[in-house]
Amino acid sequence: MMIKVLVIDDEEKTRGLIKLLINKELGINMICEATNGEEGIAVIKQKYPDIVITDIKMPIVDGLELTQKALAYNPDLIIIMISAYEEFEYAQRAIKLGVSDYLLKPIRKSELNEALEKAIMRVKERRLKYGISEKESASRPVIQQVLEYVREHLSDQDLSLSTVAAHFFLNSSYLSRLFKREVGEPFIEYLTKARIERAIWYLENTDKKAYEIAELVGVVDATYFSKCFKKNRGMSIHDYKKVIKNHKYNLE
Repeated sequence: MMIKVLVIDDEEKTRGLIKLLINKELGINMICEATNGEEGIAVIKQKYPDIVITDIKMPIVDGLELTQKALAYNPDLIIIMISAYEEFEYAQRAIKLGVSDYLLKPIRKSELNEALEKAIMRVKERRLKYGISEKESASRPVIQQVLEYVREHLSDQDLSLSTVAAHFFLNSSYLSRLFKREVGEPFIEYLTKARIERAIWYLENTDKKAYEIAELVGVVDATYFSKCFKKNRGMSIHDYKKVIKNHKYNLE
């Protein structure tokens, strides 16, 4: 079974150390590298890694922003974050964004490999559950086009499985089965997560109100979107704004 890992860190020595610490017995077939979050996103789109190991503090695009963008692109991606920050708030924010493990520097071989072992187990379980084989993954280019189309049209209120299927001249039922098999979840669940990830970007980078953000991510009913947000993130949009505000205050 092919397992691909992407290591992202702006320091070459750290990337090299991580690669050296990875236990060969884990059966990882490919280890890619990137020097920052922006480059990491590009590699994710080109190589389709199963697991990403990333530093939290990097130039251009940091680990937290990378996590948002990467999981919006592929919600099944498993992200292990490495940080020199022991503060609970950093770890809490990373976990809320969807990071699987949060490891502190200096990196310990046992902790890294334990996190990787858990991540690989999740990859294998997902493939087994949905019957994804190496041959079947040949259909991924189609799915990647679908995912890109969805991300580019998140603000469209009429975006749905049927409209996407029509755009790619596919049968809706076929696309539904293919999407669930390749992505690992139903189309509507992926769409909801992607819209929430986009909403988080607006929450963290603008002063827009909840109803304005809902419209920007293609949802007319702001109340419904707020419920979806709380169900997905475990906190309301209002509480999430408080976390962001406190985080910015502590950095100043």
